[in-house]
Amino acid sequence: MISIVNKYCVVAILLSISFQGFAQANFQDMSSGQGMFSLENAWSVAVADYDNDGDDDIYVTSIMGNAGNKLYKNTGNFGFVEVSQQAGLNLIDNSRVAAWFDSDNDGWLDILIGNSAQLRFFKNNHDGTFSEVTTGGFPMVSTPNALMVGDLNGDQWLDVYCNNFLSPNQLLVNISGNQFKDGIVGSGAESSRHSMAGVLFDYDHDGDLDIYLSFDGNDGNILFQNNGARTFQDVTAATNLTLKANSMGVALADFNNDRNYDLYITNLFDNSLFLSQPNGTYSSQAIAAGVNDYGMTWGTIGFDYDNDGLMDIYMVNAYGFSPYPNKLYHNNGDNTFTDKAAGTLLEVKKNGYGCAYGDFDSDGKLDIVIGNSNTGGVSLFRNNETAGNWIKLNLVGTTSNKFAVGAHVDAITSGKVVMNDVTVGSSYVSQNTYT
Repeated sequence: MISIVNKYCVVAILLSISFQGFAQANFQDMSSGQGMFSLENAWSVAVADYDNDGDDDIYVTSIMGNAGNKLYKNTGNFGFVEVSQQAGLNLIDNSRVAAWFDSDNDGWLDILIGNSAQLRFFKNNHDGTFSEVTTGGFPMVSTPNALMVGDLNGDQWLDVYCNNFLSPNQLLVNISGNQFKDGIVGSGAESSRHSMAGVLFDYDHDGDLDIYLSFDGNDGNILFQNNGARTFQDVTAATNLTLKANSMGVALADFNNDRNYDLYITNLFDNSLFLSQPNGTYSSQAIAAGVNDYGMTWGTIGFDYDNDGLMDIYMVNAYGFSPYPNKLYHNNGDNTFTDKAAGTLLEVKKNGYGCAYGDFDSDGKLDIVIGNSNTGGVSLFRNNETAGNWIKLNLVGTTSNKFAVGAHVDAITSGKVVMNDVTVGSSYVSQNTYT
């Protein structure tokens, strides 16, 4: 455990990374044949350790039908039990997205669930159960697609930016840990476009969280810069991030190890890779990098699956819309990538939407979970790679929010700097592990 006195405190770690060959990815399907993962119309996936036992758990929402949402409690080493009913989280309410976060800084993760027309908030009772407290500032919504959590105003309470597809977006300002109010009006971060996904990150390294939003319907994506005075301004054009491509998901990572944030964005057809430049702008590099997949892509993650010190990309396609399988792009270290999912179980070939990573067996290798619609159920893949070294940090805020959301970590690896941030809400309708 490492204490963070400021949510942007940088922790430097010295370690060596071993670089391996370019074999196809080695993942094992852990969901096949297990009935509890045969969830009808699985959609979003949210990974976190809700019961503070040291293992990553999984919450999966069902977008329609009578299956209800599922909470998969990790009992260790990829052993899961489905406990949504016991926990009080078995909603049958057309749930589209969920986010784990500690709203009152008590050290336990609560959960906000976005249903088709309503946000529902559940407090953690510290005993494996949750109580609904959907009062105090949660407005009606219409088709929420993203719940992005961070301290947007610097008051040490976690706020929520809610992306809605059929109604204006909302900025839910955390007042006291249990009360929220919509502060979108006058913030400069308003949007009434067809919102899909996004991510909160400090793109300009000035100590506060900025907002990146992706939109469907050829509505242009937006980067809102945080002015530090509880207001935002649109800097999309100024940063060369203008994109109108029916965008879906967003992955945040430093793909070229230059200590700046890059963005991988999934679109209806060609995906986009924007690499940050020294002057604060971005350069579109998807075609040159070989990551412009032509399918209908939704969820995506930027992660180092083989622990070689380079951030890779996994993305899921709606195979029923266009016959393109999921892909795992291995980072070659020269601003190009190679698909390592071809011919492996990671191709999946289902209608994938939500996608996230976690370490479900605590072996230091990041595993993958996917929500597949229709009868595709939940896909859960165990990472059996043998490459590289790793370190896991459990960051704890002291004067910042308890789970250090927004914290930035640098790992110094034989002359390279591998950076990671604690974010809540990215990919498409998904959340990656805190650790």
